Amino acid sequence: MAMNSILKKIFGTKKPVPQVTLAFSEVPAWITGRESTAKETLVTATREPMREIRNGIATLQLIVTNIAGAEQDETLHPKLRSIAKNSLPQFVKAMKASLNKELPDDPGEFYPVAAECVKNCLQNVHGQGRYLQVTFPDEMKAVRSGIDTLGRGINNINPVLAAYRKEMTGLAVCREKYETITGLMADFAASDEKVMRSHARIAEIRERVAAIEQELLSLSQDSRMRDIEEQRKAHAGLCEKRNDAARTYSALS
Repeated sequence: MAMNSILKKIFGTKKPVPQVTLAFSEVPAWITGRESTAKETLVTATREPMREIRNGIATLQLIVTNIAGAEQDETLHPKLRSIAKNSLPQFVKAMKASLNKELPDDPGEFYPVAAECVKNCLQNVHGQGRYLQVTFPDEMKAVRSGIDTLGRGINNINPVLAAYRKEMTGLAVCREKYETITGLMADFAASDEKVMRSHARIAEIRERVAAIEQELLSLSQDSRMRDIEEQRKAHAGLCEKRNDAARTYSALS
């Protein structure tokens, strides 16, 4: 058997992930579209389980109401009937509190509320409800069956919601990366603009320096500058003669 076939048997064959080619500017709309599709898929896939859970809660509420008004079997031991009499009001109160929670329409918000309802109902059955198993066997069996119905609905929602959250997390990462890249591009553009302004400033300074150098060259070649230089030298000579005369006068004094 070829090594490739052996590896496929061990690891299985993964379904290739479809690739999407987009222009960078199309990314936000693509992400928004995927988010909308994911939400629609979630709502569609959870509609029936949510309906079953709502119906199951309504059924449990009816069962609890019936238990509250049920008559005990007079043939039971008085102690059992006494325990049931004390436990029944507490059980009914706890079950009503657990079942009367308002269920949101949004699947993501619906799930934790429904899951909490199931958890609380189970705690009630294992708590005060355990004292009612003998006195109200059929009713408590119906309660457990109703809770099982809620649990199945929760289990049906769980993988769909998990897939939705995974999808939304991935899209959030995509959006964050897009915004990061967009920010970097803006920074690069600002840096490029700053560099261009710097280059323009440098070019302007070079032009001014060249103009000044040209003016200096022109001045050095101007005949009037030569006359000024000769006058400066003559003035310097006169100053030197004056200084010599002053020194001679000082020496003779």
